Amino acid sequence: QMIVNGSRQFVGSNESMLRQAINHKALAANLNVEAQKSTDNLLQIQYNFDGTGTSVINFALIEPRATSNIKRGENSGKTLHHINIVRQLKTIPAKSSEALQIKIPVELQKTPLKLIAFSQNTSDLVITGATWIDL
Repeated sequence: QMIVNGSRQFVGSNESMLRQAINHKALAANLNVEAQKSTDNLLQIQYNFDGTGTSVINFALIEPRATSNIKRGENSGKTLHHINIVRQLKTIPAKSSEALQIKIPVELQKTPLKLIAFSQNTSDLVITGATWIDL
C-alpha cells in the first residue's frame, strides 16, 4: 500500500497512480536545506523555511542501500536488499531559519548517506514542503 500525504492511497506498485498523486499535490511552503559532515562525525544542518501556521520540520538520515544475510527463520540463507532506510529521525518546531546538528551513528560514518527534510503542519499532519540532499 502507498499513501501520499495522508490523503490518497493505492497499491504501491502502481507507478502511474503514484506519479499522478505526487503531481496532484503542490507543496505550499519552501524548505531549503544545506548540510555538511564535520570531522567530529556530526551533520551540520542549516535550513530556511517560509511556511505558515504551526509546523514541524522532520530530518531523516537515510542509508540509500543495504543488504541483510538471513541466518535463521523462513528466509534462512537468503540475502535481502533494502533501499532508503531511515537510520535516524529528528523532529523540531519550525522556525524561519535555524542551524542544528545530527550525530552520525558510528556504523554509518563511512557509508554514503542522504538527508531528507520535510515540513509538516501540526494540526492536520499535511506535508507542506520537502527536499533532500546527498551527503
